[in-house]
Amino acid sequence: MPGARYDVVFYGEIIQGFDRADVKSRFGRAFSLDEATVERVFAASQLTLKSDLDQFAAQKYQQALAAIGAAVAIESRARQAGGDTAAAAAAQAAGAAAVVDTVADHADHADHAERDGGAREMTLAFTGSGAEYCRIWFVNLLLTLATLGIYSAWAKVSSRQYLYQHTLLDGVPFEYLAGPLPILRGQIAVMAGCVATALAADFSYLAAALVAAVLLVPLARLVVGALAFQAHNSAYRNVRCSFRGTSAEAARAYLGWPLLALLSLGALAPQALQRQQAFFWGRRYYGSRAFACSAEPADYIAPIAVATCIALPGGLASYFLLDIAMAAALAVALVTYVAAAACFAAQRDIIGFNSISLGDYRCRAQLGLRPYAVLLAQNTLGIVFTLGLYTPLARVRRARYLCDHMRVLAAADTDDFIAAQQCHIGAFAGSGSVLGAALGEG
Repeated sequence: MPGARYDVVFYGEIIQGFDRADVKSRFGRAFSLDEATVERVFAASQLTLKSDLDQFAAQKYQQALAAIGAAVAIESRARQAGGDTAAAAAAQAAGAAAVVDTVADHADHADHAERDGGAREMTLAFTGSGAEYCRIWFVNLLLTLATLGIYSAWAKVSSRQYLYQHTLLDGVPFEYLAGPLPILRGQIAVMAGCVATALAADFSYLAAALVAAVLLVPLARLVVGALAFQAHNSAYRNVRCSFRGTSAEAARAYLGWPLLALLSLGALAPQALQRQQAFFWGRRYYGSRAFACSAEPADYIAPIAVATCIALPGGLASYFLLDIAMAAALAVALVTYVAAAACFAAQRDIIGFNSISLGDYRCRAQLGLRPYAVLLAQNTLGIVFTLGLYTPLARVRRARYLCDHMRVLAAADTDDFIAAQQCHIGAFAGSGSVLGAALGEG
């Protein structure tokens, strides 16, 4: 209806699939509200966040809150005029009104940025539940054990689909399109190679070494196949990704440069890391558009230095404790390894995520080195001390933390960009190899 006006109304409800406590926490962080104010907002039976808007502006407010998990309704002014506004007035009088202006400013900022040609912020959200994913993971584990490993291909697909479907960018979930049979065929091929090596070892250690060497020759090709399989089966808004690296590039990135780093006693380690990241992201495509990684070798000096400063003292302490207390030496070694690995991985991820771009789109990660490293360390220790049973919770914790602290800045019209990529669907059919299917899902 021309000239129709609308209100954005919150009834204290959340979107299905979100956790209520998590939505409250995100709501408070997003709009800088204290816990008491957030509770009053969610306890209100009806709260008008913004009134007298056109349909376009009302939908902007709705999308901004949907990314957090808050369900708001767009209601016509005629309906609101006849409704009960007493509850809204009472809630606002109790202090919830503070959020109204904050939400308005948030949505207005995004709206103005888009209309003025500036970068629009696309939010990431993870809507999965740790309890729900644990149930899926444990059922998959039991079925895999009951079928002597055959069901593992189906287990990997269902686990990956859950994580993809509950990861939303700008309110739209990612898609995982792989089927279990290619993965199963790849696993059979890998198992056949292991059996061949074992049988050769019974005959002669030299024969086993020769078989193993033959199997390692196509290692670079297997890496490319694994990356291609994973990318080909990942999609967003009906546009698949692809990976177009070559075996020669993989050999240089994952064999040649690490060897040079080793021979140079670590001096070339930053260059090796930068080449690997450039290969991993620079040969990846979304539709017909290539990703880019702008990280420089100098960016990786700090992660290597910090990890080294943690590992060397801890390693020496563990060595000197061996003759005094074996248990203490092992404990120090474990803590040292986990701390060094977590700090290194956290810094590497922060550098990597902030250097990724896709045309007019770039990633902004505000992960926080200390909290992210602590999370990675906790996840590692949890998996070790539970013999792997903590794995599903570790995956959910990391996915939620990343989505809560990462955004995509879009300097172009998203609908036009997606439409352009959809025109190129099928232009590249690099779906990976059979062995890549197994390795890509490991």
